[in-house]
Amino acid sequence: MKCVNCGKQLPKNAAKCPTCGTFIENGYTEAYQGKTKSKALAGILMLFGIGDLYLNNPGRFLKKMVIGLFTLFIGSVVMQIADAIKIFNGTISTDAKGIPLV
Repeated sequence: MKCVNCGKQLPKNAAKCPTCGTFIENGYTEAYQGKTKSKALAGILMLFGIGDLYLNNPGRFLKKMVIGLFTLFIGSVVMQIADAIKIFNGTISTDAKGIPLV
């Protein structure tokens, strides 16, 4: 099982990720075992500003939009490009629910 926050492999029956400290609900990511999402689609949607919705992360999407309003959308665009790069180089390897990007 992988951490839903950082994507690192968790020890069996872990209650907390040893890497990032996120608490793991029992079986949270196991419900999605065998499902995958497209890394290419996630990266492309991120460039168009809606990748966070595809990655089941509406809170992050709203944060980017609020930052965009205060920075004339320059801050939001920079964050979208940075996240797209993270998706393509593998730094972001799962969505918010732990479904892997392949």
